[in-house]
Amino acid sequence: MRATLRELVIKRRKVETMDVKTQYWLNENRNTVFQFITWIIALVLWGPGIPLAFGALGGNSDMAVGLAVVTSATALGLLIVGTSVVTAYKNITADIPEEALDLAFAQSEKKNPFGFFTAVTILLPVAILAGHLLILF
Repeated sequence: MRATLRELVIKRRKVETMDVKTQYWLNENRNTVFQFITWIIALVLWGPGIPLAFGALGGNSDMAVGLAVVTSATALGLLIVGTSVVTAYKNITADIPEEALDLAFAQSEKKNPFGFFTAVTILLPVAILAGHLLILF
């Protein structure tokens, strides 16, 4: 039997919809990855940026105070964002959709060392801030 064009179009248009929970999980996962990448880029730019600015501006004590304020505020922001991203990632991993739980990737995600991730996201900005303050003063 030959199908009509209309029947083929109707068959082709049939799209399976995703439940709200899975869609929310996927959106949050994407947002968390984007926030983490942004955090890394900010950390990489901030680390050498303050010492380079200090040297380029002449390295006097007036500049040091201003840059110390800027670097301290940046460190605080990076601490907040870094720990928030790790917490969000931990929560996303706890809510992996049912249909994905049997995948090896999902099982390995459950074993991530989130305590270590939190420690790293705290120690990196603190260590860079300490280095900046040593350079500035």
